[in-house]
Amino acid sequence: MMQRAIGAVAFLASLVSLIVIAGGGAALLAIENSGERGVGALLALGGAIAFAAVAALVFAKKGTFAAGPWRASAIAAAIVGAMPVAGLAFVLIRFAGLPFDSVVPLIDWAAFALGLVLALGTIMILALGHRRSQEGGVPELEPPVVVHMQQIRHAQQQLRTAFQADTLRPTLDAQDDAHDDVRVRRI
Repeated sequence: MMQRAIGAVAFLASLVSLIVIAGGGAALLAIENSGERGVGALLALGGAIAFAAVAALVFAKKGTFAAGPWRASAIAAAIVGAMPVAGLAFVLIRFAGLPFDSVVPLIDWAAFALGLVLALGTIMILALGHRRSQEGGVPELEPPVVVHMQQIRHAQQQLRTAFQADTLRPTLDAQDDAHDDVRVRRI
């Protein structure tokens, strides 16, 4: 339950970051006379890469990042995905400050609250990357059977004893054994 909450908060924070950063970059890119088309393209690209990194952490199968190089990629994806969210959180909290004596409290408190939510999202993205880097491979359905030599020797001894008891038993000419009221025919 807690892991799903971490994944959901991380994904939503990254989605907000994608909308703001990539949307702002796309707006700069779309304005022909802005003079900042290159910056807009980089913002859009960076926002999309960060969102893709978080989406990879959230939606990857369990055990995807279990091997050595993949563990490092989970950490790198968490850092790349957390950077834009942390930047937005910092900007919003810095913009609002502590809005106790605010002239426009509705805007300042909303910006402050969104900054806190994005800061929490940053922590969740990093926690998700750490959790993904620490998880093992896919667990086996059944553990392998381990048979010790002592168990094999014991089974061999039981088989020998059973065969010896069967060969030492007197054979009847009738091929039928009568035990109480049950007739058993040996084949």
